Amino acid sequence: MKRLSVVLLLLGLAGCNYPSRRQAEIGCNVWADRNREVTFVETIPAKPYKSTLEQDIQKVKDERNPKDGSPAGLSFYTLDESIDNLISVDKWKKEDSKEKKIPHQVTARWCYEEEETNQFLGYENLRATKGTWENKKGMTLDEKVVKHFRY
Repeated sequence: MKRLSVVLLLLGLAGCNYPSRRQAEIGCNVWADRNREVTFVETIPAKPYKSTLEQDIQKVKDERNPKDGSPAGLSFYTLDESIDNLISVDKWKKEDSKEKKIPHQVTARWCYEEEETNQFLGYENLRATKGTWENKKGMTLDEKVVKHFRY
């Protein structure tokens, strides 16, 4: 009975190791690739939008030479071109004010070789795998070694 326990223990320990460094690296990468990146969707709330298009058009008209309608100052656009530009900017501001959903790819798993112990460590970003990651300035990884790939 005691011999059988020792044999099973040795078989179990032998099964934990890879026969070569390269095979341990491949094993770790296969594990990491199963969940390497997680996609989170960040919602950016809508911003208040108030059009100033009419006032801007009036301002452009007021800056024209009253005699011939030519551009005043450094402007070289015709009145129609200036109005078209203002309309385009207003459309862009209106579009920019809407709620947005932005996907982010977040690294969830990766491998790191620890040469002194002859193994690859399989790290996991627990915030990414648990779904608690947020796109915030200063947000750190909640990393933890969860797998060992010994050679």
